[in-house]
Amino acid sequence: MAISGKITLDGTALDTGSIQFSPLQEQGGFSSGTVITNGSYEIAAHQGLPPGEYLVRIFSAEKGAAPPPDEPPGPDVPPPGKERIPPEYNARSNIKIQVTEDGPNTFDFNIQTK
Repeated sequence: MAISGKITLDGTALDTGSIQFSPLQEQGGFSSGTVITNGSYEIAAHQGLPPGEYLVRIFSAEKGAAPPPDEPPGPDVPPPGKERIPPEYNARSNIKIQVTEDGPNTFDFNIQTK
């Protein structure tokens, strides 16, 4: 099934990030996910999820520090930025969705950090 939706962070469209859907343990199945761009995400039907219940995790790290301009490029990659999304939406997520055959399978999330 195709999956789509909108994600806001403190009332503003989430600029970038990723969203993951994992089947609940007792149900089996497979996980899927996609990128979030300008507050929207979409998974096409051929890559979507079969009907069932899924755990949702949303991630969006701050941009990592850029290397100083006077240093030549090298193998050192800046560390990833701090996660902007609270752990209740990823590491400690209890957010569940129900994907149905009849649809529409549109799931919006309004994330509050304050």
